[in-house]
Amino acid sequence: MVTGIQCREPAIPAPELEAQISRALQEVTIPERVLSWLLERVTRVLHAEEDRRRQVRETLEKTLGEVRRESETLLSLRLRDLITDDVFVARKADLDTRMRDFEARLAASPKSPDEVVRLTADVFRFASRAAQVFQAGSGVQKRMILEAVGSNYTLKGREMYPLGDPIPRPV
Repeated sequence: MVTGIQCREPAIPAPELEAQISRALQEVTIPERVLSWLLERVTRVLHAEEDRRRQVRETLEKTLGEVRRESETLLSLRLRDLITDDVFVARKADLDTRMRDFEARLAASPKSPDEVVRLTADVFRFASRAAQVFQAGSGVQKRMILEAVGSNYTLKGREMYPLGDPIPRPV
């Protein structure tokens, strides 16, 4: 028979807990001026990386073409009986593995810089507004914010502590 774990901490009124959560969210709020700077910087850096990503893709495509040509050459050598079956099978397996690897890397195309900028901006905007939305939001919004940022908190003596922070011990 499995028994439930009992919490030995005293209950805390919901408004008091919400006030503690609001204070914790205020500590991680990104000021508007910092948010603007972060968004501008992220946009600039990600767009600067676009050229490098294009070069990597071109290199992958070129290398895949070379591996395909090498596979065709290998088949041609085997058909002319210039290599043995054992050599052909071993080398063909290696080339097939390399082709699948390059094809998979090309198929897993990274998100566009604009998409990455948008996603990053969404995260930063969430961080900048989480405390405000929590204070004024509905129960559903509060729960969503807690699920996003509050999964590592501990309640001890009616006080909320981030997991890993030392909990004050009575002297």
